[in-house]
Amino acid sequence: MTTPFSSHGLLLLVGLCCLLLITKTKHEKLYEDPSIDPFQCRKVALTICNVSITLFKKMAQLSGNGNILFSPIRVIAAISMLSLGSNGNLSKHILETLRFNKTGLPEAEIHKCFWYLLHSIHQTEEPSSLQTGSSVFIHQDLTSVDKFVKGVKDLYHSDMISINFTDSSQAKTQINNYVMEKSQKEIVNIVKNLESDTFLAVVNYIIWNGNFATYFIIPDPGKMQKVEQSLTYPHFRRMRRQLLTRLVDLEIPELSLSETHDLESMMSLLGITYVFNSGTNSSDMNDTLQKSFKVVSKAVLTIDEKGSKPSTNSCFKKLGSTDMGRMQLNRPFLIFIQDHTNDVPLFLGRVVNPQN
Repeated sequence: MTTPFSSHGLLLLVGLCCLLLITKTKHEKLYEDPSIDPFQCRKVALTICNVSITLFKKMAQLSGNGNILFSPIRVIAAISMLSLGSNGNLSKHILETLRFNKTGLPEAEIHKCFWYLLHSIHQTEEPSSLQTGSSVFIHQDLTSVDKFVKGVKDLYHSDMISINFTDSSQAKTQINNYVMEKSQKEIVNIVKNLESDTFLAVVNYIIWNGNFATYFIIPDPGKMQKVEQSLTYPHFRRMRRQLLTRLVDLEIPELSLSETHDLESMMSLLGITYVFNSGTNSSDMNDTLQKSFKVVSKAVLTIDEKGSKPSTNSCFKKLGSTDMGRMQLNRPFLIFIQDHTNDVPLFLGRVVNPQN
């Protein structure tokens, strides 16, 4: 029997209380499409949470003692997006490995829920704090009206850009310049390498600056690995329900974290290898995905000095009732950030070196 990770560490919820409030006007806008059932879409959000923790644990086993940071919603959305460009067994393989078959929803509804969840993030979070974007760069000679390209644009809030991949060096420069401009120069050189036979590139990013409500899991010294490997989302939810609210002066180190991930390696960790298998039947992939493609995701998380200094406005939640007064976050910890409407996981990571 797995020991609940709560016995090895302390769980904190920290943030400015006012950020937990959602205006009714913005909230109601999420329900304007009668074909989308928010309750069903929360099943998709829950699945993303479960899968992302599985992925995190595998990444933790491979990363040694360094930092880890990724955006579960962006990573899982990009992987799910690929199923739009596949047929038969390949599409089934991707969605089943991501456990979406357990939601009981048809494939079309799963993709519509991604539209809803991605849309809800922009409706409920402060635009000055959150930047997120997704772009699909497709070779100029390929059709732009097939199921994959249309679905990516309509369901996954992605820009579609036609470029010439024949010159891979020039294509890489064009992609990097586009993303740098869209992210207001926050994302620089997101694509490091581009194979000469690439015909499609999917690039997404998420940036968060400033104060926010978030969960910190602070293991006892020497217990990080034990906490990580016993971590499950049901345990996390159970602890969250048991938390009591206190006010505390909490000192958080200035954080400046940034990580870029090639999704091929992350998909392999989840067991999605069929896409990259040379024996894949071409009938399982449409005209776009029969070509070589690249998928990259970048996460940037910053807490500046304004958010790091002790403040009596900070919310503090912990198991138990002891008033801890003042506390410093001065040892390695896990960080988990969700939106407040559907519990969509925005960031998940391990912080060892706050300055990356």
